Amino acid sequence: IATGTIVLTSVEVISAAMVALASPHLGTDLAVALFGRNMIPPLPLYMLSAGSTAMIVVLLLVELSQHFGSSRWWRVLATTGQFALTLYVAHIVIGMGIIQTLGWIDSGQPLGLATLYSLAFYAGCITFVGLWHMKFQRGPFEALLRHITD
Repeated sequence: IATGTIVLTSVEVISAAMVALASPHLGTDLAVALFGRNMIPPLPLYMLSAGSTAMIVVLLLVELSQHFGSSRWWRVLATTGQFALTLYVAHIVIGMGIIQTLGWIDSGQPLGLATLYSLAFYAGCITFVGLWHMKFQRGPFEALLRHITD
């Protein structure tokens, strides 16, 4: 966790310094494109920032699991995590499909609405996983993947 935090902080400082130094020569847009931490294109500073953030989150969750691993709410979250492929497909097809159908993409909807929608979708995912898991060991796409690879 400490290493991830050091790397993340270093990348943030380096990125900001490089953008500030390059902006007068290249222009702000190009400097940010080259030295920022934008997802597209995924350049090295973005990869380091995203990787160190992921490392911090995963290790924090490992720490939490050691303290709360036997609690009911933690088991619900762990089961939900075992449906990652199904939920990934669902968030693209269903979650983003609803947003697209409603015309919310690039429409300037308030952050509060996006947050509320995300929480509602996540609650729906947890509910789906709980109901599905009562009857089946794996999620639909996890079962399909297992069937194909066995």
